Amino acid sequence: MPSYEELARSDHWQIDGYRTYGRFLKTGVEDGHPVLTLTATQDDFAVGKPSEGYVKTIAAGLDETYPCMRKSEILDYLRKSEGIRDLIQPDVLVGWIRGR
Repeated sequence: MPSYEELARSDHWQIDGYRTYGRFLKTGVEDGHPVLTLTATQDDFAVGKPSEGYVKTIAAGLDETYPCMRKSEILDYLRKSEGIRDLIQPDVLVGWIRGR
């Protein structure tokens, strides 16, 4: 893990030995603190169908981050996303997001 000083002055870090989620990216700064995300160390992963739990986590994150976003807008966004588009039936996605 990079030190705080490294986080403050750089935009990305690679963690050796991790193929999945081995790269930190700084997405911004909030209240003087770096905002980070984890991502894959490679860019050639095949996009596959996500699990119900993963989709619900993404939807919850969108709802928390953008409280003005309606469920219908979250569904529309997810429906168009690579990995969901053409892989998860619309009625199944609605059930996952609306909790059926």
